[in-house]
Amino acid sequence: ILVEFSMGVSRFPEDSLVYNEIVMYADLALYTVKNTGKSNFAFFTNQMSEHLKEKIQIKAIIQDAIENDGFKMLYQPKICLTSGEIVGYEALIRLKEINVSPAMFIPIAEENNFIISIGRIVTNQVILQMANWRALGIKLKPVSINFSAIQFQDIDYIDYLTDCLNQNNISPNLIEIELTERVLMENKEQAIVLMNKLRKLGIGISMDDFGSEYSSLNYISDLPLDVLKFDRELNLKLLSLDDDTVIMKLIEFIKSLKLEIVAEGIEEYSQVTKLKNSGCNIVQGYYFSRPVEPEEILSLNDKIYKI
Repeated sequence: ILVEFSMGVSRFPEDSLVYNEIVMYADLALYTVKNTGKSNFAFFTNQMSEHLKEKIQIKAIIQDAIENDGFKMLYQPKICLTSGEIVGYEALIRLKEINVSPAMFIPIAEENNFIISIGRIVTNQVILQMANWRALGIKLKPVSINFSAIQFQDIDYIDYLTDCLNQNNISPNLIEIELTERVLMENKEQAIVLMNKLRKLGIGISMDDFGSEYSSLNYISDLPLDVLKFDRELNLKLLSLDDDTVIMKLIEFIKSLKLEIVAEGIEEYSQVTKLKNSGCNIVQGYYFSRPVEPEEILSLNDKIYKI
């Protein structure tokens, strides 16, 4: 029988003279081990304590933002490489008053199940914003919303989404749900059930960050997808190759599955031209536009970009 273990170690009196703190520090060291591969041990360090304090502060910020309308949405355009038109947007959450990156607060929100409330806040804000745009005479284009693995615990999410759409008279085909490759692979059965329910409503399904984790094409044909989003790092790898054959063949194969392709993180014109020549449909990135405030969509929505 093979027995494996993870161990966190704190020391008396070096780390603390207080019993409860010694136990807390050992637990924090154990948590560090579990996050870095398990089956190992670690001694408590002051850096762990500082990291814990930062996490506690961010947790409090998130809780306050949930309770006091502290989140806002930015929207990053997706550009068609054939026409130069904006064909949709990705909704990206930000804190209103405090400059903490989503890369920092989203993982902490997931650890504490705050992401379920945040997911509903995002959904509601996006759909309300679309209704506001329509009232201003702006032609509505599809908006994608990111979906976390923890949100599978929100069993009434689809009902909530449907109610938001109905109350604001927004067509389901104007909403796209983005699930990451990791979420799809680690929760495959749950994901497929959710995806099928969403597609029956007319909502689009996108696999986000393709190539960042598993980079496998074997399972794509089994999933009820509409869009495949190439991860920025995958784009950089493929676009740095001297021979364009690899990216052309990859795009050709994905198109044969009747999927639309979006390339993320595009920042240079040379990347745009190579993607266009390789048959990519749509790009998203700083070369065309950073994420913008909702008010900027009024002047941006009908813009035709030079490709």
